[in-house]
Amino acid sequence: MPVIAPPTGLPRSPTYRGSTKLVRLDGGPNGTVIVAGAADPVGAQPGGRRSLGWLQPPARHPVESTWSGSAWRRAPLSRRVTAEGHAYSWPGSEDAELVLGRLSGRPLWGDVPLFPLLRGGAIVGLARADAERPLPPTRAQAVRWALAPLRWRRWRTARARVELVRWRSARVAPLVRGECVPERGRDPVVWAWPEHAPGRLPLLAATHPVTGDCVLTLHEAEPGSWGYGLPIRLGWVDAASPNRWGDFSRERPWCWHAGRDVRV
Repeated sequence: MPVIAPPTGLPRSPTYRGSTKLVRLDGGPNGTVIVAGAADPVGAQPGGRRSLGWLQPPARHPVESTWSGSAWRRAPLSRRVTAEGHAYSWPGSEDAELVLGRLSGRPLWGDVPLFPLLRGGAIVGLARADAERPLPPTRAQAVRWALAPLRWRRWRTARARVELVRWRSARVAPLVRGECVPERGRDPVVWAWPEHAPGRLPLLAATHPVTGDCVLTLHEAEPGSWGYGLPIRLGWVDAASPNRWGDFSRERPWCWHAGRDVRV
């Protein structure tokens, strides 16, 4: 569940810019639950509703873009979800689910160069110069990953779990052969700040142990919630927009619970 901050208004207050509405649902199939925001999939369940107020995002993720004296030469990096994994655009694209922050397209003294991870010509991640290329999974690891949804007894329906197993099983052979491991570009594509300063956020990267997918995030708990490895910090980015969790967007069939739950 997203981090809950102190309420900023009363239930009958008007919508606060950058805030999220908090609602209590009673009598539904999931019992009594509290949902935050209209995008929460649990919010569609039937039952009585009671507005609890409004939540302001945690202070470490600014509601408004933070102005930087060097913003004129920095462009936003965006994250989107494809059928097979995450993809990234710099400058950002309109179909992005999340704007991660502003990065420079040319180096300054001390900036951290970030190299593109490429698959089929698309940028599917970023890595530092000293990053090691991930190894393809063993057949045992891939098979366990493919069959894992059968153990998710409380996740959706039995039919949905079987369909997800079929989707994953069709990808076991290419994964074991290493066909899905992205290649690292020879030249940096963007540069990040090397240290923290007001208005900057840490850009984190984590790799999925089976699919090799790279998730870039601003939230340390997000990769672990989706079954990725430990995140590493690539550098620091200028805040570019309200930074929200991506767990209420499109399903990610390669992730734990298809990316619909957050384990924190």
